[in-house]
Amino acid sequence: MKRIFIATAILASTTTACKKDNNTTDNFTALKSQGIADFVNIVAMPGYEELKNKAAALNTAVVALDANTNDANLATAKNAWKDLRSTWEKCEGVLFGPVDTEEHDPETDTWPVNFIDLDALLADNSHPLTVADIESL
Repeated sequence: MKRIFIATAILASTTTACKKDNNTTDNFTALKSQGIADFVNIVAMPGYEELKNKAAALNTAVVALDANTNDANLATAKNAWKDLRSTWEKCEGVLFGPVDTEEHDPETDTWPVNFIDLDALLADNSHPLTVADIESL
């Protein structure tokens, strides 16, 4: 994602530098506006739309898992999480709004959770899972 933004900036500066007229300020302003519009319409908004759709798929998978706990539904929920997580990582480059201001990104990241401890906690059926259990990880 950052590569797209950098490529857009390089293209804008190259195009501006190649212009032979003396109206470089107007050219730069137009190119800057186009670069921002392209960034929003080609990179940021489609990424957030994909994120919304994958979040809905994860929600559907979790609801199905809750209603009918079995290996197939668990696998579907895990795959939906991985799919959503991949898209989330792509969108991190353009964080804005509550995701940034309310610090949802650090709350969503799983690092530095030790997955061995997490799997052991999830496999332990001796007591109900609590927020404190998760926070201890």
